Amino acid sequence: MNRCLFIQKKMTVYAFILIIIGNVLGCSESPADKEFLRKVDTTKQLYKASDVKAASVKLCSNANPNDFSPNRYVPKEISFLPFFSGSVDMISAEYITNYKDRPNIMWLRVGSGFGYSGLVLCPSATPNEEDQKVLNGFAGTLVPWEDGVYFWADWHVRGVPKKYWNEQ
Repeated sequence: MNRCLFIQKKMTVYAFILIIIGNVLGCSESPADKEFLRKVDTTKQLYKASDVKAASVKLCSNANPNDFSPNRYVPKEISFLPFFSGSVDMISAEYITNYKDRPNIMWLRVGSGFGYSGLVLCPSATPNEEDQKVLNGFAGTLVPWEDGVYFWADWHVRGVPKKYWNEQ
């Protein structure tokens, strides 16, 4: 009887240790998370969100008003950002419309089946109620930059406070 109790206590201790190890290892940043955060930090240090937003106007000015997709040309002020390094030729620019069917948020993204990331640009520095509904629709992680510009990843980036994770 004592032997069974001893084995049971020993197994409980092992289970507890495995849970601790799993939590520590499971909570570390993946290589993709580290790369995302490195690109976010570098971009924030070297560029201003307001310059990116001003450059996005070039995309909007060439868009057909009946087709809410901007042209494929992405200005160098955006494509040369460290955030898009290595993916310049793959940047996709799209509008996301609100409930009044007018373009209001621009979404610039790169990626593949293994994950997408990009920038989300709101028309104003502080999103209105309609824009906030669109922002809430982004699954993954939205990291605020400034002036209504956000970094986005379609996964939950460890190392970013959980309050910036959008659950879907």
